Amino acid sequence: MLKVSAKDIIDGIQKNQFRVVYQPKVRGNKIIGAEALVRWRHPATETDIQVPFLINAAEALGLVVQIDRFVFESASDVMRYAENKGVSISVNISPKHFERDDFSDWMIDTVNRYAINPEFLILEMTEQSLVRNIDSVCFRMGELSQIGIRFSLDDFLTGYSSLGCLQRLPMVTELKIDKRFVAGLGSSIEDEAITSAIIRLSNTLEKTLVAEGVETAVQRRFLLAHGCDIHQGFLYAKPMEADVFVFALKNERIPGIGHAAAF
Repeated sequence: MLKVSAKDIIDGIQKNQFRVVYQPKVRGNKIIGAEALVRWRHPATETDIQVPFLINAAEALGLVVQIDRFVFESASDVMRYAENKGVSISVNISPKHFERDDFSDWMIDTVNRYAINPEFLILEMTEQSLVRNIDSVCFRMGELSQIGIRFSLDDFLTGYSSLGCLQRLPMVTELKIDKRFVAGLGSSIEDEAITSAIIRLSNTLEKTLVAEGVETAVQRRFLLAHGCDIHQGFLYAKPMEADVFVFALKNERIPGIGHAAAF
């Protein structure tokens, strides 16, 4: 089993073993956003290592903040191009950031330094980010929302505290249906009921809703029929390298698997 040290991660960042790929968020046939995702081609395996493994190792070694910052700064050129097309970029943020007194200052400084329009920036967090320190999260989100940064809650309703936390965080404007629920659409009554309930709830709360892990035409049709029209998944496109994503924006087409127009 691969073991990762702090030196491995630091060397990986410094030696350009890490890179950022982009998975589009699609409405109909149009890219309306994308999620920036980190990839690490470890020299020992010469393949991309599993992202959960990487993030867990970085958390344990106290280096997840450095990885998040690498992703944000590496994505800055793409962010500027995307905003000119009216497309938002989402960046995942570890709960460790919200425990840091310098997080808001760093984020504001970085947005200014790279000339990024904060209104086209979405910070994605999981429920874990909320429950670890809800007071710090509220405070930091309040500071950053003042300059136009938006927030997305990933893995919605996969834990036990989403609804309670959401009441205290009006700055969260986007919810994401977890792919484990989407996977069962067309085959699982339970997953269909949960997904339908999430869609109704998001509409009631006036939140933007994104379905993750959309891979089949059956899933797509169910989501559209029940009122969720923003999708992310292999049916539309796999995560793509920066130049491929920019090409897709430039040509206003989705170059990935299963172009939506075919369904």
